[in-house]
Amino acid sequence: MTSNHASSPMWQRPLVATTPDDQIVPTIHAALAEKQVLPSIHFVDAGYTDTTLLLHSQQQYGIDLYGPVAADPSWQARQQTGYDHTAFQLDWETKTATCPQGIQSTQWHQKHDIGGIDCIDIRFPVAVCRHSPSRTQCTKAITAPHHLKLRSQPLYLVMQAARDRQASPTFKALYAHRAGIESTMAQGIRRSYLQHARYRGLARVAFQQIVTAVALNLIRISAWWAGVPIGLTRVSALQSLRVGISLA
Repeated sequence: MTSNHASSPMWQRPLVATTPDDQIVPTIHAALAEKQVLPSIHFVDAGYTDTTLLLHSQQQYGIDLYGPVAADPSWQARQQTGYDHTAFQLDWETKTATCPQGIQSTQWHQKHDIGGIDCIDIRFPVAVCRHSPSRTQCTKAITAPHHLKLRSQPLYLVMQAARDRQASPTFKALYAHRAGIESTMAQGIRRSYLQHARYRGLARVAFQQIVTAVALNLIRISAWWAGVPIGLTRVSALQSLRVGISLA
């Protein structure tokens, strides 16, 4: 027996609660494209700025997925005491990389990481790297040569562009447009019990969510007409205690 949702577009199918949030972004964009209301910028939090999402949103829908991206996890970048990948010159056409000391890579292999994402494994000559005066800035290995593990060119470039933009002074100003969204979700949870399913079945739960969203809009419109001021940011009990200790 087949499901009634099997032949319908993915974005029209009810989603189960175990679906990871970041998998919903393409679904949302597909729904907006169907209705011909695609935005040029989509403001999201850090959970939705994976490299594949950034690239897919640009290529498939022309949407700039705008939000904070993950920092470079390498020890060189975190400690700021060595050569991270930005210190290397990458030649995508000849498939070679050159380190800050002028040493050129000897291996450039296309691979897939554990998640199936395209990546590149770049290795440098053993003999030259082993005696390089700046070896400790490249690797902590005792004898093995330094190697870079990067995303494929499209993924690498889109992430670097996002990281460079994040460091610009205009990023915070534009990202401020997303202010208030967390309080909107909190209002839905505290006032409308959005996290609790009142009915059985995905279709009924999806309908409940739609009605809840409509109710929240009516509540906010009513508050705006009545001139009710916007509430202050909630302060947890622990924060209040810390502030009280500081004042004392």
